[in-house]
Amino acid sequence: MVFLSVPVALTGVILVLWFHDMPFAISATVGITAPSGVAVLNGVVMATFINERIENGDELEDATIGSSLVRRRPVLMTALVAVLAFDPMAIASGAGAKVQKPVATVGIVSATCFALVVLPAVYRFVASQAHRAHAGRWGGAGLSPAAHSQSSPDRLSR
Repeated sequence: MVFLSVPVALTGVILVLWFHDMPFAISATVGITAPSGVAVLNGVVMATFINERIENGDELEDATIGSSLVRRRPVLMTALVAVLAFDPMAIASGAGAKVQKPVATVGIVSATCFALVVLPAVYRFVASQAHRAHAGRWGGAGLSPAAHSQSSPDRLSR
């Protein structure tokens, strides 16, 4: 699920190139690597925290919404550091600067929006579908796999 953010970052980059009528050149490809890395990092931060909250007993909805609120600052700081790193490209006027200026920043913006908004929603949807599919196995009635393993008689006897 974390790697879903990479196509979103790439889509943002391609849309900006198309909007500004710029060619998809080698310099644009180089500019795509940073948004992809930031997208994966932000996805890992969000998914890890959602998993921790579920393991600590939070309901799926509370875990996903709460995680996006609590982890908003680390995700935004990661994106801000990447955007600031591209400041030299933003003020450059060389041969490849025309293509590289909007590419990384917009990719990072789309990846950050994905990590804060779309990833928790996709996580919630996928987890609820998996929960429904395995409701009998987990005891039904809203128990998550983590909650089931904590209340299991086998776990208490160890």
